[in-house]
Amino acid sequence: EGVFLDHAAIAVDHLPWNVSIRGGLLRSRVGFESARSPWEAAFPDQAPALQRVFGQSGLVFIGADLAFDIPAPWTLRPFFAASSATGPGMGSFYGEEQVPVDSIRDLAWQVGVENIIKTNPVTISLEVAAILGPNDTGRRNFADIYAISLGLIYPEEGHPVGIRVETEWFLRRRQVPGRNIADTSGLALIEVDFADDWEAAVRWDFAQARPSSGLEPEDTDDLLRTTLMIGYEPADYLSLDLAVGIEQGGSHDENGYSVQLVARAGFLPAPEVTP
Repeated sequence: EGVFLDHAAIAVDHLPWNVSIRGGLLRSRVGFESARSPWEAAFPDQAPALQRVFGQSGLVFIGADLAFDIPAPWTLRPFFAASSATGPGMGSFYGEEQVPVDSIRDLAWQVGVENIIKTNPVTISLEVAAILGPNDTGRRNFADIYAISLGLIYPEEGHPVGIRVETEWFLRRRQVPGRNIADTSGLALIEVDFADDWEAAVRWDFAQARPSSGLEPEDTDDLLRTTLMIGYEPADYLSLDLAVGIEQGGSHDENGYSVQLVARAGFLPAPEVTP
């Protein structure tokens, strides 16, 4: 449908405590799906929960972030970010509306902590985060998003067959003139990778019916969606995916169906050089 820039950043890492600093057009560290590029995502479409809370590309923002490791028996990694509240990933804030930054009230702030526990042959990830910023009903009206993500990978990378199980949930609270509104959305997925370049996955999506707010159309019912996917990836940056989805509720009076056949091709980037 067009050409887009996935991310472009300047990064400084390999610092004490594994500190990393990034600046530019970034993919957020919040959750699993937003942090993945289109090449890494199992499904050719974006999950409805992320489309609702952030936008078609997930939580992509223009700004800077910082992350570091705290000494612990497992990977314990807090992170912080500050960004513009406008852009394609800021759907719950100013969105695509171009609003000048006159004070810190016009910025979106992210804070979270990632936990990764590796116990052969299972890797468990748990993350909690919050994103705070203004919404487009006025500079004194704010949106708060609270996220929790849980993932499991079995067995470790390099095994002939791998299983990935993930779930992400978002609670969004927004101030609108005269009241506060809230809605919940989330997803769960199971992906199986086979040694012969094939993969299969299923994703379940939920999005609570949105109350009337003037910010977006009101839903008639909760949205429920199931998506089945089978993919073939014969080489790096070359894949063919077939996805079939069944959707009910939301703003539809009847069940909806979708079929997607997506071919993706690219080129290998230059190898990373580590000093």
